[in-house]
Amino acid sequence: MKLYKWSILMILALTAVAGAQVSQTAVQFLLIAPGARAGGMGETFVAVSDDATAVHWNPAGLGRYPLSGAWLDFKAGDQDTLSSIVLVKNNMPEVNFRQYDIWGLVNGELARWDGQSWSTGTTRVLKEGGSLGTLIERYTGLSEAGAEGYVDKIARANNDLAPETIDSLKNIIMPSVPPDYVYKEEIEYGFEKLHTAWLRMRINMGGIRDLEADISQALTENPISNETLDRIAFGFDRAIAPKSGQGVWIPYNLILPDTITCLESDNDYIYVGTGAGFYRFEPEKLRWASFNAETDSLPSNRITSIKKVGKRLMFIGTDKGIVKFTGAKVQLFDSDSDAPDGIITAIAAVNERDVWAATENNLYHYDGISWQDFKNDELSIGETLSVTALKFYGIYGQVRPDRIMAEIAGFNAGDLDSIQTGQQVKLPFNLGYKGRINRLAIDEKGNLWIGTTSGIVYYNNEGFKQFGYKIHEVAEEGKTVGDVAVQFIPDREQTKIEMLSALIMDYNDLESEYLSAGDKVLVYANALGSEITAVEPISANRALIATSFGVVEFDQGDWSRLQKSDFSDEEIVDIHERDNELWMAAPGRLSVYSSAKRNITFMHSNYLVELADDLYYDYFSFVNPTKEWGTFGLGVTFLSYGKQERTGELNQPLGTFYSYDLAFTLSYGTKLSDDISGGLSIRYINSHLAVLGAGQEKGKGTGYSLAVDAGVLYDLSRRLTLGATVTNLGPDIAYIDADQADPLPRKLAVGFTYKIVDSAFNKLIALGEGDKILVGLGDDIQTEIEEIIPHIGLEYWYSNYVALRTGYVYDKIGVQRYFTLGASLQYTNYRFDFSYIPSSDQAFNRLGNTMRFSMNVGF
Repeated sequence: MKLYKWSILMILALTAVAGAQVSQTAVQFLLIAPGARAGGMGETFVAVSDDATAVHWNPAGLGRYPLSGAWLDFKAGDQDTLSSIVLVKNNMPEVNFRQYDIWGLVNGELARWDGQSWSTGTTRVLKEGGSLGTLIERYTGLSEAGAEGYVDKIARANNDLAPETIDSLKNIIMPSVPPDYVYKEEIEYGFEKLHTAWLRMRINMGGIRDLEADISQALTENPISNETLDRIAFGFDRAIAPKSGQGVWIPYNLILPDTITCLESDNDYIYVGTGAGFYRFEPEKLRWASFNAETDSLPSNRITSIKKVGKRLMFIGTDKGIVKFTGAKVQLFDSDSDAPDGIITAIAAVNERDVWAATENNLYHYDGISWQDFKNDELSIGETLSVTALKFYGIYGQVRPDRIMAEIAGFNAGDLDSIQTGQQVKLPFNLGYKGRINRLAIDEKGNLWIGTTSGIVYYNNEGFKQFGYKIHEVAEEGKTVGDVAVQFIPDREQTKIEMLSALIMDYNDLESEYLSAGDKVLVYANALGSEITAVEPISANRALIATSFGVVEFDQGDWSRLQKSDFSDEEIVDIHERDNELWMAAPGRLSVYSSAKRNITFMHSNYLVELADDLYYDYFSFVNPTKEWGTFGLGVTFLSYGKQERTGELNQPLGTFYSYDLAFTLSYGTKLSDDISGGLSIRYINSHLAVLGAGQEKGKGTGYSLAVDAGVLYDLSRRLTLGATVTNLGPDIAYIDADQADPLPRKLAVGFTYKIVDSAFNKLIALGEGDKILVGLGDDIQTEIEEIIPHIGLEYWYSNYVALRTGYVYDKIGVQRYFTLGASLQYTNYRFDFSYIPSSDQAFNRLGNTMRFSMNVGF
């Protein structure tokens, strides 16, 4: 809120300075509305400013999405716990994160994020005369017999009444109905009708309550009157709703067992691992396919990990080994491939011939032929095995060389001392990391990121590199692990010392707390040495690592906390990156980073076509977002006044010259808070009206000046945004001499946008804006108010492909009133805009028949 107040105060202060100038303005071309998009909706754009024309309209737009990257937070329900997410491509016409549907494991159930909350099911119409069994067959792909097993589950999920309640009412009343009661069969049949209505979700709870009241009344009578019995016998229809074609809620995990262990996805399907088999779900058609050890080639029904490779191929990890899924069937590896047969904890792959898999105590690589848990390394000239091992195993090779050499000796047959240059030795992978592997990921260079319960490790073909720990060499004899720990705890808190001592003992596999001079131990140094909960390589040189103590970013070899500060100490359970967009899941929320794109706009328009045919206006702007410094913009504005005739004092012709106005603008915008962005621009102005002054006047008819713009944007709610700018603040511009200088067209603009409709395929926004020239102030209040020029506009988008616009401008003092029309065609990152001001009475519309064309490109 403080930033918001300071931004408003800044604009008010600048307004006061500008308002002190009283004169007629020059360089009016600075007020021309660039961008055919804005021109089509009443020249209102101050509160939008979401493309490169923000350089002109409001530089604060450079500090907000889509011109600046933005984190969007979606809070889960208070009772929801998110444990993993996957992404599925949808058919929405978007080029940002909205082109993917977000699915997740919420409270152990498959759920979809609907934009507001996690939904664990969907609604399908049960047509009149249709059965739940038929609906389930269509939904699940099960056979008729298989679908019947889920009818009761669906009916219970869609009824407020349990079938046992119907049976209970029947058991209460039937023994009390006299045998000779003429409508006894109608009562029995009525309960059967209730069961049928229950299966068709047509129970009317109001009627059920009436029936319960009648039965309660009957039990108070002795004997029961025929009148009461008649109300019961002929009252069952009250409890049956007459509606047909009602919606039936079906849970996504209808046919899934209770335990979901892992999720994976491709562009079309979601793959679900459970404790009772492997499942494939097609969200678009809501159809399931299932695979298990009994009918397919799965070595076990307990699925522990799944990894997509290529378009459809899946590698499936179980508690008894790893298999492939081709999209149609499960395939076992050949018996001579040495595939791991233990519990598979993580899988990563470049392609089907470059796959990594981890078990609880080992790491394996598959080259398309066989699985190996070691690297065959050939000794180079002049290199010993100990040197090779030290380089291969990173800091582990430096700290425990004797132990590593003993392990290598046990892994290789033969005498290692006799190994010669050119001979090969097997270097086991499991000596390069510590702890249980729970995450594997491969970056664009094919390097492997290994996330364990004890930190993050990086492996390339040259060897391992461990992070999160530093080497400490004991300087004196008789030191203990506790003595080492004390050196790393500045506040000497005993609890921390004890915790670090235990960690040193465990991580270094020490049997005694006593150390000798020269001993080396690895000491926990930072969060990269804690348990890793997610790993996501973004590019060849960038990766995000979620640790027990927040998210850490690796960028060009450097480590830093993630820019989003509230992730610095929050548990993150999953990270995904697609098309430079980022999804991050925590137990209580989902956060999406939608990245900014560079943006270019170019516009050309013939100007004042009713007055001259050689006037034209060109505008170009470029916006470049940066990762840490906000977004920068460049704008060029050019207005040609065409060819002019030069005459002397006696009106004699002296030749011709060209007149024009030109401005260069540099802009900067950034986020000031979650809801507020601000921006500044500096502008160089060159007004070339003539080559020489008239008569005895000095000067060349050319003026120069500098100007500053300032703006803010405030998202008051998800639908309403407010915007304000003060523009063209700067010294007067002089063409001949300072005494004849004219002020710049300083202007205050305040506007809003309101999203009336904001759905996937339909968007409708209303815009309003008021502009006030801040030169010539000093009139009475009524006149000053009348000098405010209101603009209104509407913009409608269908599917992000086609847009229609209209607007209206009303300038009472300037006697200008006209409508505007506009349209856009967009394909991916390319948008073509057109606007038109219809011709009308020239007394009120000097811009009639003006057409504007602009092109906007994001990249």
